[in-house]
Amino acid sequence: MKEDLLELANLNKKDLIDLEVIGVHRHGLIMGCSVTGVKPASGDSPLKLGPKVEDVKQPVKPHVFLMRFILGVIASTYFVLVPIYMWIKDQIVPKGQPI
Repeated sequence: MKEDLLELANLNKKDLIDLEVIGVHRHGLIMGCSVTGVKPASGDSPLKLGPKVEDVKQPVKPHVFLMRFILGVIASTYFVLVPIYMWIKDQIVPKGQPI
């Protein structure tokens, strides 16, 4: 199966990170990358996924919902505040100067 996945043509990799932070790991940002390619043959993908496993028969417990909601709010706040911090730092700190 892995051999079938390696037969993609025209592979492209794009980094999802600012050029000023490439190679610098002290900021803690891990943005990742995007990989795209073209499947040479038509038809379904050779990658077969199993069925989704979800238990939606029982209602979600209120305390579990509240904990997930609080965790989501904390995570979304982090992902909003970090880019704002990076933008403000970029406006204040001179170019080429470490923090």
